[in-house]
Amino acid sequence: MKKPKIYDLSSRERMLNFPFPLIHVGWMPHHIHYHNDTLITDCFICLSSNVESCSESIVDGVKHISPERVTPHFSIIRPGTRFHTITAAYHDELFFSYPAECYEKLIKLLQGNTGFCFSAYPEEPMADLKRELENLDEPGAADRADVAAIRLFTEII
Repeated sequence: MKKPKIYDLSSRERMLNFPFPLIHVGWMPHHIHYHNDTLITDCFICLSSNVESCSESIVDGVKHISPERVTPHFSIIRPGTRFHTITAAYHDELFFSYPAECYEKLIKLLQGNTGFCFSAYPEEPMADLKRELENLDEPGAADRADVAAIRLFTEII
């Protein structure tokens, strides 16, 4: 995945009743985004890498400074979180959005890990996810993308 792309899985037919149905997957290389007092309504998992500088934000009324990062960073954002960007940083971002009701189940699956750095993206789960996203019109592809995303997270953890 080299170019920016957002995959909408919200209306894709699911054949399984997997507990973590993706709404969107987005790949945003060399991305910068400003939140203007934004209320997050879905559950988001963000994998950020190549963060070129520090960023400053106000998150739920508390100022946060995120350092420049060489290694990728994993974070899960709780629905109901309010963001306001003071200073943004260019970065590569792979994000996943889920229905708000998935948040607690994801926290449990991720063993309470809500933010940490990791060494590298696992190649095989990334390739599986990419393949499913590029073939979303095939029967069962949305189900397989749901599973591939969870496999990616668990491999990272």
